[in-house]
Amino acid sequence: MADLKAKAAPLRRIILAIDASEASAKAVWFVRTKFPLDRSTSKDGQVPIHVTVLHVMKRRPLAPIEFRFTAPWIKSEKKVKDVARRLVQQSAQQLIKEGFTAEHICKIGDPAEEIMKVAAKQEADLIVMGAKGLGTIDRVLLGSVSMQVLQYAHCPVLVVR
Repeated sequence: MADLKAKAAPLRRIILAIDASEASAKAVWFVRTKFPLDRSTSKDGQVPIHVTVLHVMKRRPLAPIEFRFTAPWIKSEKKVKDVARRLVQQSAQQLIKEGFTAEHICKIGDPAEEIMKVAAKQEADLIVMGAKGLGTIDRVLLGSVSMQVLQYAHCPVLVVR
């Protein structure tokens, strides 16, 4: 049996997966307030945790070809991307003010799959994300991003409610 008294390795890399939901805002708050910085190992007494703020946009269903390249379609795509970019930038800036190092990434694809890819590539110690609270039937029929990440991620996952 594992020695439960052994000191756990400090967190160094966190993936903070967010969207525009209230649950994601709580996840950002949780990371900002609940992860004390390790002040024991560097010259200036502080080793910041690096947080990658990640937003994954689902691929939009394709519109009919005659609509896809029109000005309204292009403007709508650009607006969605701009909102996502601002969201991750603002969250990363909040974390930097708290003493973390942070970067922000926006991706397009399957959210659970992209979150796990980024976490594996960056050798994350932890994934933090908000819970949207799907009902039982929706969760069974559709699954949820947090459930998929919990089930298949290579590292621990913290789901904030």
